[in-house]
Amino acid sequence: MRGTWAAVGDAVTWLAGRYREHLPEGDGWVPLAERGRIAGEQLAGGVDVVWSCWVSDTWWSGQYVIVCPNRFWPGLPCPAERAGRP
Repeated sequence: MRGTWAAVGDAVTWLAGRYREHLPEGDGWVPLAERGRIAGEQLAGGVDVVWSCWVSDTWWSGQYVIVCPNRFWPGLPCPAERAGRP
């Protein structure tokens, strides 16, 4: 677990930063600004966000933001709580 965020924008900023580290030129499918806008809408709606792709023949890059409480799994415990984080 890399962090927790109370604000959607902070989580999207973190996602975009990790994505740029692994794919500085972008992925060619969805521009990063649009990807961030969509992620913000998903997170605000209580939906997890996963950005992942192969960045070489042997290296997979994945960034995940888990929403608590989750819209589709409201009874599932928050990963931060299970890890002993507030």
